[in-house]
Parts: sequence; structure tokens; C-alpha cells
Amino acid sequence: MLLLQIEALRQELIELGLEKGLQSSDVIQKSAQLDELLNRYQKLKLNQLK
Repeated sequence: MLLLQIEALRQELIELGLEKGLQSSDVIQKSAQLDELLNRYQKLKLNQLK
């Protein structure tokens, strides 16, 4: 399920940020992945409202 993926990725991002720092390219890449999932979730929710 998408929400589970979002939560798992969010947790990974937090841990990676603490380990490598927020300016790390790995953290920035993981953040972009999370943004993509969040955008997908938002689109799904908007389509359900129509």
C-alpha cells in the first residue's frame, strides 16, 4: 500500500539524514523519492474526490 511505502521511506530518510547530514546527496535523492510518492498519493486522493 502506498501509505506504508511513504512511511517506510520517511523513516529511512530520517535515519539517513541523522547519519549523513541533510546536505548529503543520498539524503537529497531519498527526499526526492519521498516527494514522488507523496505527489502520487495526493493525486490519488484528489481523483477520489471527483
